[in-house]
Amino acid sequence: MSSLGAPSQHTLWSWLLETDLDNQGMQQRMSQQLKSETKPENKRKQEEKSRNDHRKAKKKKKNTKNTSKIHFNERTQKNRMHNYLHITDNDGNIKNIQSPKKDPDYFGESYSEKADGNIRIWFTNPCGIGTQHDDVKSYDSIRFLSQRSRCDIFGLAETNVHWHRLKGSSTFYSRIKRSCKNFRTVTCHNTLEDLGISQRGGNCMAVVGQVAFRMVTSGRDGRNLGRWVWMEFSGRDSYTTRVYTAYRPGSHKPPQSKNTTIYDQQDRYIRSHNLLQTPRELFDNDIQDEMLEQLGTKNIILMLDVNEDVEQGKFNEMMKGIGMRNVIQSRLQKSMPATHHRGSRPISAIYCSRNMIVTRAGILPIETGVRGDHKNIFIDVQTKSFMGGKMYMVTPPPMRTLKMNDSCIYLCFIKLVKQHLTSNKLIEKAKNLFKICTYPAEEAMIREMEIIDEQMGRAIRHGLKKCRKIHTGTIPFSALFNTLSRTNRLWLLVMKKKKGQRISNTTIRRLSKQVGVVNPMQTPTMEEVIHQLRQSKKQYEMFIPHAPTERQRFYEDLASANAANSNQKKLTILKNIMQTESSRQQHAVIRSVFPKKASTSKKVDRVQVLQGDTWEEITTPTALIAALQKENNENIAARTEPP
Repeated sequence: MSSLGAPSQHTLWSWLLETDLDNQGMQQRMSQQLKSETKPENKRKQEEKSRNDHRKAKKKKKNTKNTSKIHFNERTQKNRMHNYLHITDNDGNIKNIQSPKKDPDYFGESYSEKADGNIRIWFTNPCGIGTQHDDVKSYDSIRFLSQRSRCDIFGLAETNVHWHRLKGSSTFYSRIKRSCKNFRTVTCHNTLEDLGISQRGGNCMAVVGQVAFRMVTSGRDGRNLGRWVWMEFSGRDSYTTRVYTAYRPGSHKPPQSKNTTIYDQQDRYIRSHNLLQTPRELFDNDIQDEMLEQLGTKNIILMLDVNEDVEQGKFNEMMKGIGMRNVIQSRLQKSMPATHHRGSRPISAIYCSRNMIVTRAGILPIETGVRGDHKNIFIDVQTKSFMGGKMYMVTPPPMRTLKMNDSCIYLCFIKLVKQHLTSNKLIEKAKNLFKICTYPAEEAMIREMEIIDEQMGRAIRHGLKKCRKIHTGTIPFSALFNTLSRTNRLWLLVMKKKKGQRISNTTIRRLSKQVGVVNPMQTPTMEEVIHQLRQSKKQYEMFIPHAPTERQRFYEDLASANAANSNQKKLTILKNIMQTESSRQQHAVIRSVFPKKASTSKKVDRVQVLQGDTWEEITTPTALIAALQKENNENIAARTEPP
């Protein structure tokens, strides 16, 4: 069709035939085209629309030819397994790892990659993390930091929580323990005032994994204003590093503050102590004295929200004067972007002393990482510069169900044991037996004591079993995750079998067939089996940060398979799957918050039965069971027999 003049009738008919329209559609399109010949604007719009329709028709025809009929075809699964199962060489060193594509809004380097021999440090200002452990913002933030970010130390500024007023299940320690095994935490807030559970200000900090075993002490702001927290780590030959998380107040009092802001709290402290300074000047002087005192004997890492330009402001000049540098700017050698979603300048930074060797640094987009109005920033520091040498693996002690340093757990244990003792009347039995006991004890009394002692053991075991809930399901399921977990279990069973334990050969053969390992029992030595087990565990741990990405692919494969066997489109099926998954996750959070309802069943100790013309009451257990069974049989027969 020519775009310069009006189309002829022949070209119009040829174009309509190419688009494979039916007769009715052809007549409608032809009448519209003939009507628009006198209007050049309508003619151009119609030509663009026709070309777009023609492209869509060709694309749809092409896609229908290549529709896959297999849910998880073997080649796709092998290609994905190759990215994770063959990421180590013979010596166990990491070769590569699959990582998502870098977002154009990233500044610096991506956080998806982390080399061995590095410690990742993460910082952000979430502007409050909620006062409840099940708060969506807190739940997602902790889960991201402990699993996906692969960070070892992370600090959060301006948490806006009065930590002493929280319940045991909502403390920062209790929130972390739901996602981490080995960790340490420290929090701070203004302890000189109590402005409610959502008191403005405060900071928190956590260290997870192997680095947690190297933490020797922690502390807070010396004036008890909740301005910063710190952790100190000890390495080889008395090599010490201290990491700070801080929040620097603004330069002036915000309008309509209601006297509860961070500036107001610190201003009241200054006036009560007759100090001729502003809150910002007091912070700068105190943090400078703190840095100068520690820099002589320790390495320093300072993470904070400065609330001014970290490239050209006064605070940056002060840090340079005492030997601290903005490591993100110095490593990337270019201007940093704004770190607040409404700002135009970077106001968050990480400062390090000269001895720290930074191998990776970056700033994430505002929608990635911990939720809040500030961007997340991170750095990777060489373990040698942080610890003074190689960090050897520390084996944690076996996990105990009852932890006496956690009030939430041991109070629940005491409550459960008391309930069990009260329901079985063990305390009354012990008191009655104590009144009539003699020395030496008679055989009947010894038997009674043994029974009470056995029931006491049952009460303690009941409390140990129910006092602590082990949270599972934190790693999203996918076909690849299933294969990696089965491979780990296979080599664990093979090792136990070679040690002489009773393990089913059928189970080993079934697992080896599922994961594609040929004759695992023919591995000649125990050392090779242990090596394979370590490799499988390493691959499993490396896969965990990428589990959400693989879960998304799992949904796409499922939608493709369902679309091949039905008339629905793949995007429609995928949208329904994602909505169902979102609803399932929301209900899981709701179930974790609200306790289970108690059973409504009642204990039956007497029944009235019609015997002839009179009602008789039955109380003996044997007669009760017989009467109830008879009544149930009559009810079932009444439902099943036809009318």
